[in-house]
Amino acid sequence: MLNINQIGKYNDLRLSDSQTSADTYAQTIISEMNLKTPLERGHIWDEFKQQMNQENIDSKKDAAKAKRQAKKGKISIKKVCVKLLEMNLSSSERGFISDISNKRKLTVKQEGWFLDIAKSKNVETGTVERKKSKSIVNNCQHEDLGSLGYTHGTTVKCPHCGNMAEVW
Repeated sequence: MLNINQIGKYNDLRLSDSQTSADTYAQTIISEMNLKTPLERGHIWDEFKQQMNQENIDSKKDAAKAKRQAKKGKISIKKVCVKLLEMNLSSSERGFISDISNKRKLTVKQEGWFLDIAKSKNVETGTVERKKSKSIVNNCQHEDLGSLGYTHGTTVKCPHCGNMAEVW
C-alpha cells in the first residue's frame, strides 16, 4: 500500500523538522488513498509509525543495558563484606560483617560501624544506602486529626504517619 519513499519521507520529516509536520504529511497521504474503513487507515498509520516505535524500543533497551552496566561496576555492601571477611578481623567484627553481608541497606549505626571497619582495613566502600528509620516522622504535624472526627485531647494513631499523636 505505501511505498518506501513515502515512509522514508515521513521519517525524514519526523527526525529533521517535527513530529507534527510528519503527522500532517501522513494524514495527507492517508486521505489521498480514500480508504473506506478506520481499520484500513489504522494499518497505514501503523506502517508510518513502525520505525518510530522500533526506535523507542531500542532506546529503552539501551537505557536498560546502561543501567545494568552501571550496576555491575557499583561497589556493593556484599562485595566489600567479602573483601573484609578475607582479612584478619576480630570475632565481633567478623560476626557483624557476616550479619550485614546480604543487606542492601544499612541503618545509621550499622553504616557507621561498617565504614569504620572498612576504613581501618583500607577497603573502598563506595556509597552505602541507608535504611529509613520507621520512628522518624516525615514532617507530619497531625494538624487535621480533629477534622477527621477524633475527639480533642485523646491520643490516637495518626492515619497519615502511623505514629501516636494527641488530637488538638
